[in-house]
Amino acid sequence: MTPVTVNTCRELPALLMGTGADLAAGLPNIDIAGLCLDSRNVQPGELFVALRGGSHDGRAYLSQAAAAGAVAALVEDELPGEEPPLPCVVIPGLRHKLCEIAGRYYRDPSRQMHVAAVTGTNGKTTVSQLFAQLLRSAGYDCGVIGTLGASLTAGVQDSVHTTPDSIAMQEILASWAGQAVPFVSMEVSSHALDQGRVNGLDIDSAIFTNLTRDHLDYHGDMESYGAAKARLFAFESLRTAILNSDDPFSDVLAGRMSLGVAVLRYGLNDASADVRLSNLRLHSAGMQMRLESPWGNGTLNCPLLGKFNAVNLLAALTAALQAGVPFDAVMTAAESLQPVPGRMEPIHSAAGPLVVVDYAHTPDALRHVLIALREQCKGRLIAVFGCGGDRDKGKRPLMAEAVAAIADRAVITSDNPRSEDPLAIIADIEAAMAGEYHVCADRGDAIAMAIESAAPEDCVLIAGKGHEDYQIIGDQRFTFSDSAVAQQVLARSAA
Repeated sequence: MTPVTVNTCRELPALLMGTGADLAAGLPNIDIAGLCLDSRNVQPGELFVALRGGSHDGRAYLSQAAAAGAVAALVEDELPGEEPPLPCVVIPGLRHKLCEIAGRYYRDPSRQMHVAAVTGTNGKTTVSQLFAQLLRSAGYDCGVIGTLGASLTAGVQDSVHTTPDSIAMQEILASWAGQAVPFVSMEVSSHALDQGRVNGLDIDSAIFTNLTRDHLDYHGDMESYGAAKARLFAFESLRTAILNSDDPFSDVLAGRMSLGVAVLRYGLNDASADVRLSNLRLHSAGMQMRLESPWGNGTLNCPLLGKFNAVNLLAALTAALQAGVPFDAVMTAAESLQPVPGRMEPIHSAAGPLVVVDYAHTPDALRHVLIALREQCKGRLIAVFGCGGDRDKGKRPLMAEAVAAIADRAVITSDNPRSEDPLAIIADIEAAMAGEYHVCADRGDAIAMAIESAAPEDCVLIAGKGHEDYQIIGDQRFTFSDSAVAQQVLARSAA
């Protein structure tokens, strides 16, 4: 990130106005040098935010924060029976108010730019990245925040969460506002919406991709999952909702929309959609289609693979046009789009099979990727896949059924097993598996097995981890990249 001098609101009482803090009790008139969530990273003069989490209570680290130089702390409730080592301000519901507090500290940077936020089960990363590519190709600076990190330029930066914590996000936006960046494209996960990590952002347009099974280990059921997604469309700042008319949940969202919010629908299968594609032709180098929209009609060629990516492209095109990018500029930019890392990403070789790395880790996403490759594969379709540990176990048989129904052959392997036994996860998958398949728990060996057994006309899909350059086994994070391993195997086979 380019270093930029950021104008901040430093006075503690002004920072906490309207948050529920007891201003009548007389807040200490302290100047704040920054905000910090982690006591290990506190710098002198900063305000320590002591949140309670699933496994840690930030209030247990007040002494460490004070020793590091924190001048005060925010807490959701006081620690009973003991005198805190630094001034503590109680703010009920602190987690859901933190983004607003951080925004106030950084002078509400999201109000200085057009923020396009993308939510949905599948396609968030692709749509947000394609939107940024379209804007940049048309001559506009556009930041993007999401699973691939935060960047003003193309590339991947490490990111643990799809949506960063509230303080980090406002700091990123403030840096970009200081550089007069006019557009930001942002992924917003259901977790972030449920936890209030984006509360207080000024979001101009919200894009919905789809709603299919995922994260039920967190939300419990599809109704709660959908309700979390719907929160994005209740933001007071929202001007435009961009909805996938091919997904029935769009009707639910449209029915709840506030007056004054314009609704734009895009769709591949809905002739009444505001923005739609026709004459779609898929080929080995991408796709050709005709775009019909309120801003104009025209034919374009795009170097993206798969029918589902046509829908992702349609969402990004709609968002770019709605943001004010001229139609001709958008159409020209679409011709030079590049595959998003780890999303239907081809790994090229001179004579080997077509190898594709994709992040598909839900039954619906996996099914769509397999169908897309099935349509283009001249030989056998081989799928390498697994399921993440400590996540929704109900997905495992559904993933197996999708692969068994479409692929010619499968190699079941480990994804990120985390604290679960990798073989137990594989057994859950195998219980619903049919057809020709092999089991190889070591992911690197599984990728090699699939590629080395493939003929030149075959296609090998490596699904589940996409852009990730690590694998989580137990509580350790090991360096591992599907694309790097695939490239090594292809190079070895060609030697």
